[in-house]
Order: sequence, then C-alpha cells, then structure tokens
Amino acid sequence: MKIKKLNRYDESIANKEFFAGLLAGVALGAIAGILLAPRSGKDTLDILTGAVSGHAEDLESELSKAGDKVGKNLDKVSTKANSLANEAEDKLNDYADQAEDKVSEVSGEANSIVDRIKSRF
Repeated sequence: MKIKKLNRYDESIANKEFFAGLLAGVALGAIAGILLAPRSGKDTLDILTGAVSGHAEDLESELSKAGDKVGKNLDKVSTKANSLANEAEDKLNDYADQAEDKVSEVSGEANSIVDRIKSRF
C-alpha cells in the first residue's frame, strides 16, 4: 500500500477544511449554548445586547483613535515624501547642470583641437 505524500497545495486545502470545520463547530456550539441556556430568551438577549453594545462603543472609540493616528501619520509621510521628492529634483537639476557644463567644456576643447588641426593643413 502506497502512502500519498501531500504537497503544499493539498496541505493548504486540508488546513482550510480543518479551520472551516472548527469555525462551524464553534458557531454551532455557541448557538446551542444560547438556546439551551437556563435563562429565558429575553434575558439572554438582553445580556448579549448589553455586552455587544458595550464592546461596540469601545470598538468605535478605538477605531476613532486609530483613524486619528493614521491621519497624522499620513500627513507626516506625505510631508516627508514631498521633501524627498524636492531634494531629488534639486539633485537631478544640479547633475544636469554639471553635465551641461562638462559637455560645453568638452565641446570647446574638441573645437579647439579641430581648429589646430585645420590650421596645420
């Protein structure tokens, strides 16, 4: 009997199936726990609603704080990016000016050499 070795793709599918089953089991367990709880449905619903609303307010507050931080960091990154872009543009212009000066210098020297050669003939 040959044992089939799983490749990475097969392992990935197996992992997905395992976690899907685990998630389904947790969900079914939670639903069964709520339905079979010793409290009445209204009491359980009130408890769940209170817990969710408290967490919702906390979540909203944390998301607001995170949004503020992201906005501040985005402003910093944008400012830094603009600064770096300006520096790069300045350096590029300096290099272009230096190259232009060098081309003019070499062109002048070449013309001088050509003139000397012409004068000898």
